[in-house]
Amino acid sequence: MNHLVSFAFEKRGHKAMAKKYGKYHSTMSRRDFMKALGLGGAGLGMASMAPVVNAPAYKDMDEVLSSSEAGLKRPSWVKEVDRPTAEIDWDLFERFDYGEVMFVRGFEKAMGETYVRWASQVGRENTTRWLRQGKPGFTLRDYALDRGTASHAFPAASFLGHRRSPTPASLGVSRWEGTPEENSRMVRGIMRLLGADDIAIVELDENTEKLFYTFDTDGKKINIEHVTNPDEGEDYRTIPKRCRWVIVYTIKMSYELVRRLPSWSAGATTYLGYAQGPFLQDRFQEVIRTLGYTCLGESRPNALGTSTGFGVLGGLGEMSRIEHQITPKRGLSVRVFKMVTDLPLEPTKPINTGVMDFCRTCKKCAELCPANVISSSTETTWEVPGPYKRPGVRSWFKIDPRCISYWRQTGTACGFCFAVCPLTRPQSSSYFNAMRSTISRTTAFNGAFRRMDDMLGWGARKDYESFWDLEFPVYGWD
Repeated sequence: MNHLVSFAFEKRGHKAMAKKYGKYHSTMSRRDFMKALGLGGAGLGMASMAPVVNAPAYKDMDEVLSSSEAGLKRPSWVKEVDRPTAEIDWDLFERFDYGEVMFVRGFEKAMGETYVRWASQVGRENTTRWLRQGKPGFTLRDYALDRGTASHAFPAASFLGHRRSPTPASLGVSRWEGTPEENSRMVRGIMRLLGADDIAIVELDENTEKLFYTFDTDGKKINIEHVTNPDEGEDYRTIPKRCRWVIVYTIKMSYELVRRLPSWSAGATTYLGYAQGPFLQDRFQEVIRTLGYTCLGESRPNALGTSTGFGVLGGLGEMSRIEHQITPKRGLSVRVFKMVTDLPLEPTKPINTGVMDFCRTCKKCAELCPANVISSSTETTWEVPGPYKRPGVRSWFKIDPRCISYWRQTGTACGFCFAVCPLTRPQSSSYFNAMRSTISRTTAFNGAFRRMDDMLGWGARKDYESFWDLEFPVYGWD
């Protein structure tokens, strides 16, 4: 604990205190440290009265940090539940036209054509000025990395698949037959080999079909019909009703790059994810074809249906204050993709790890958002802020026009909310696992963990140039 205390004081500029508590033998009591987090004395007493669910008998932060649950690879604190922690009204929830979102027609509809042109012009002017100034995070080499990765961010992907591999009929054999459990294990093994991090399965029914868009990212109508074969034309895509399973999966992002958002160099971890997803999809579709089944993919990232919706229902993560899913292993530091198949699979269930309760208390992303986009309300709401949001989910809703306006003016995706989130931290640390284990069981320490994150200076980094001195692992994955 002493080195954490020392580091916290040093980050706040208290060098004398950092030196004192950085010694091997420290005189700082547990109670003093708890007071620094606002949980000492009466604070601890009040914390013990907070609502708890299967709360462990933690007396102070030392016991939290030394918990034996901290280092598990598949944490015991990931609890499967029958319904996701975000409330859904399936009677109100309907299929949604992707064309309404900010990235298609939504921004211009919300702000007007004149404003869109102005914001884009500001972005171009800022790009030129920052390049000439050598602004940290926005230098020529940062821009080169941004453009180099973005130029191939959307490689050729196909709804139907490229269909190059042989079929069982062409090989003179019967198709693969396995139980849903066997098939799911096989699918996970193959997808992990191809680069997926986590994989979940959602079974389609009259409700979950609503997670598909009415119109895709390229304006094609998405039909779900009782037909023998899938089909695609100039203005439509058809998913057969026999394709009942959605495979939703994550690709890792680099923590070190996420922490440097927004900057041109940090944007590379987003673009790389959007390149790796289609790479995996293309090869996986060929595998499923040779096994004798259908696999339909996204024509572009974020196509077909809502990634967050399928991910939350499948248990990849939970809805957060910024409307993205927070995963147990990597927080927000992932990209999410999906495919549809008729290979029978075993569905996975939603999870509850205390994320929404933590978001109610934390509010760090809302407080620090440079564009004032994120709701600071404690409670979620059913009321959507505009036609660019789909009714039927009780959530915190971002003001997306402000968000995209900021993007346009900075010339890059922002992602600052990803960077500052206390739940987007390396899972390799015992602190991270102890924190996630604790918030899954009790709300009593949520405020303390937020303050701990601030004290230790974790989250967004402004020393953008230090990126160029790092020795990254493959793809920056850590």
